Amino acid sequence: MKVVVYSFIPSPYQVELFDTLHESGEISLTVIYAAHGVVGTPWSERSLRHPHRFIDECSGRDLDRDTDQGDLVVFSWYRHPGFRNAMRRRSRQGRPWCLWSERPGFRYTGIAGRAVRKVLLWPLWARHAPIWAIGQWGIEGYRREFGDRHAYIDLPYFSNLARFRAICNPSRRAPKRVLYVGSLIPRKGLDVLAAAWRRIAPRFPSASLSLLGSGVMAQGLARTLAPVDKSISLLGPADWDQVPRAYGTADILCAPSRYDGWGLIIPEGLASGLPVVASSSMGASREMLVEGRQGWFAEPGDVESLERKLALALSLSADEYGAMSHAAQETARGYDVDEGSRRFTAAAHQTVADFRSPS
Repeated sequence: MKVVVYSFIPSPYQVELFDTLHESGEISLTVIYAAHGVVGTPWSERSLRHPHRFIDECSGRDLDRDTDQGDLVVFSWYRHPGFRNAMRRRSRQGRPWCLWSERPGFRYTGIAGRAVRKVLLWPLWARHAPIWAIGQWGIEGYRREFGDRHAYIDLPYFSNLARFRAICNPSRRAPKRVLYVGSLIPRKGLDVLAAAWRRIAPRFPSASLSLLGSGVMAQGLARTLAPVDKSISLLGPADWDQVPRAYGTADILCAPSRYDGWGLIIPEGLASGLPVVASSSMGASREMLVEGRQGWFAEPGDVESLERKLALALSLSADEYGAMSHAAQETARGYDVDEGSRRFTAAAHQTVADFRSPS
């Protein structure tokens, strides 16, 4: 089966998945990227081992040829006009294609947002093409918008979690070190974490908080956390290959996002053996966590809720922490890149079959 994927940028986790898919030999894969990267990300350019091209290297005729030659065309990005043209072309042909995307309604909200998506994704309204949603939360969102006219498949993000499992610290210990990983921006809930930590630090004087990332809130966070600065480490950004090292120096991962369609830091933290304090507005936390087993849920934007859950985490005994750490690693096993390759391949075959089945 020949599969053509239209994607945004060669982000490291997608490169890992697409390389694994290509090397598996199960499908013939070609990826068309809309851009080489995004300004401001800490990731260095990566070597791509899967067949690919960038849209600035393609003519309209090239895109038509790719669209026509695939047994299945997967659109994981639709904001580029060339990609939307390809989606309309494939829809007119009546041949197998699907959308692969996060839960709708974050960038464009409410009735106006739905109207925008109806224009941009008109082929999904015109034909009942399958939708690959990023997690069950994504499926819920698309089903609310499109109803039951489509076949839905749960296909979240995957990455090479072996490098996180490799740094897991098996020593018996009570947790003291909290880690945040991600952009320092309001959507990630850093203001909530800073306010909660100012309350937590005096109660747990041996605890520490490390922040790995960069963004517009960096200077403001430093000022907000100044009263407890002895417990704070601002690590700055890190390249993809350097991130596991930070997980290896932590005991608890904190992910307080106001919204994340998925949130790769959740499986990364769990694979590292870290119980997670996470917002309930993250696709990965909703799908992977059970309260009190691998971590805890905090209400998004709620300082008191986050403070309570961090206090629970930092109050664990060594035995309690060990049990949660083991449960965390076990949960992450289903989200490694090899499992992602298997699920992508299965989704591709199912999508072609569903597309050809009478509606």
